[in-house]
Amino acid sequence: MDSGPRQYRRVLDYLNEMIQLCRSRHRLDLVIEYQEAWEEAALAIYGKLPARLERQTYQPSPQQTKPVKTASRVEMFSKPLRKIIGRMGEYELLECGHQIWQPQEFLFEGVNHKRRRCGECAKAKQQAKKPPSAATEKLGRKEGTA
Repeated sequence: MDSGPRQYRRVLDYLNEMIQLCRSRHRLDLVIEYQEAWEEAALAIYGKLPARLERQTYQPSPQQTKPVKTASRVEMFSKPLRKIIGRMGEYELLECGHQIWQPQEFLFEGVNHKRRRCGECAKAKQQAKKPPSAATEKLGRKEGTA
């Protein structure tokens, strides 16, 4: 008869195989029994496990929790959210009057979005913010004096 670590290993392997077999046969009552037996055998063979080390918690600083502002994110969030008031095939009509084509509907099948970001409104807002260029100012002065 075998004795020593090899025999102990066979006992643990046998109990592990029985746990797997009971799981495959959907016998949860026996799974629990064999798991408890495996734990008892492992405790008898190897002894009690050492206590866990205390976890050192790490609190991130506020600077690390801010999302990175990439150019694409800034561009995306510069577009205002507008309510969808109608759908016409592949197009959605927004409350501002602009239409948006949504080719990625197959990605969100069954999901009805309530709002979309309007690029046309963002362009109009950006155009309104732009100061008149030097060339247009000169033209305006000439027209005003003539």
